Amino acid sequence: MSWFPIAASVVGTIMQVSGKMSAARQAEEQGRRQQAADQYAANQAEQNAGQQLAAAQRHALDETRRARLMASRAIAVAGASGGGTSDPSVANLIADISGEGAYRRSIAIYQGEENARQMRMGAAGKLYEGEVAARGGEMQASALRTSALASGVSGVATATLYGKYGAGGPRASAGYSGYSGISSIDFDLADL
Repeated sequence: MSWFPIAASVVGTIMQVSGKMSAARQAEEQGRRQQAADQYAANQAEQNAGQQLAAAQRHALDETRRARLMASRAIAVAGASGGGTSDPSVANLIADISGEGAYRRSIAIYQGEENARQMRMGAAGKLYEGEVAARGGEMQASALRTSALASGVSGVATATLYGKYGAGGPRASAGYSGYSGISSIDFDLADL
């Protein structure tokens, strides 16, 4: 029965090492999943940026069309009232309408480009977050694997010392010759 504490110690060490290796795999997987989620969010933001630009261009075209219709109406009203389109007040009015249309068109394009720029910056941020998450998972996994290796070495050393000196040290088991077989256990911690 003197081998039972040694076997229990070895089994406990193996379970501890196995648990840490499993946690390492989970940490890496979590990092990869977060990176994939952030990549998806970045792709969506890029797509939204393109749609924002398209909507801004459409709004700019609408502003141009509206300014042309207003200028046309001003010319029609001036002609119907008996005034000429070459009258300076009519020409100034048409120029003002065209200028306002150009201004509104420029504002629409600027706002669309600004919104798209912010969305692209958000996409770049998401990509960076994904890279950080993946790297963090790798680092956490590496730390867990190192801890598992240290636990395995410590557990084997403890079992070996226990086998050599017995339950209470050299005096507690004067007739005990020690268990030398524990140091010959051959297992690869990376396979756990």
